[in-house]
Amino acid sequence: MRIITGKFRGKQLHPPVNLPVRPTTDFAKESLFNIHRKYLLRIFFKRRGNSNSH
Repeated sequence: MRIITGKFRGKQLHPPVNLPVRPTTDFAKESLFNIHRKYLLRIFFKRRGNSNSH
């Protein structure tokens, strides 16, 4: 795993050897972020009363 933004960008994180999970791929992280972003934008526009929400 690695940090992708901020002061420590690019730094590798090494999880415990016996951790029973696999790290999430960059592709999966980006997909989850995009889904979450659309949801947050929809809420933002609804609260503003804007009918042009995505």
